[in-house]
Formats: sequence, structure tokens, C-alpha cells
Amino acid sequence: MAINLVPIKKTFLKYADDWKFAYMRQLLFTIKATSKKINQIMIQFEDNLSVIIESLEELKEVVKAIEKIRVNEDILEYKIKPVVLFYN
Repeated sequence: MAINLVPIKKTFLKYADDWKFAYMRQLLFTIKATSKKINQIMIQFEDNLSVIIESLEELKEVVKAIEKIRVNEDILEYKIKPVVLFYN
């Protein structure tokens, strides 16, 4: 008894293509949302570091901002990694 596997193979390929499309679409939405959050964080860091230092208190604030960047560096890298993987 011979079974024609061509229709089954075509069905599996269609399901695989549908899954890939859905996965890529969801990944794109995730990347867009993550990139907006990362952009907001980067703008906040830039604003904190763009202060012209005229006093010791302002210097302390800049040092706190730098420390906050160092603490969040791993988190930012974790959030950026999917974006880099998606576009490479």
C-alpha cells in the first residue's frame, strides 16, 4: 500500500510558513514597543548628562546618572539584543 505524501508535505509547509509569518509579525511588534521604551530611556539619560556643570551638586547628579546608566546597561543590552538579532 503506497501513500501519497505530497499533499501532507504541502500542508506542513503551509503551516510552517503561516507560523513563521505570525512569529515574525509578533517579533516586529515586540521590537517596535521595546525600541520606543529604549529610546525614552536613552533620551532621559542624555538629558541628565547634558547639564552644564557649575556646582558640586550638579556634578553629583551627573555622577548619579552615570551610575544609573551602568546599573541599567545589562537591562538595556538584554532589551536591544532581540532587535539586533532580528535585523542581522
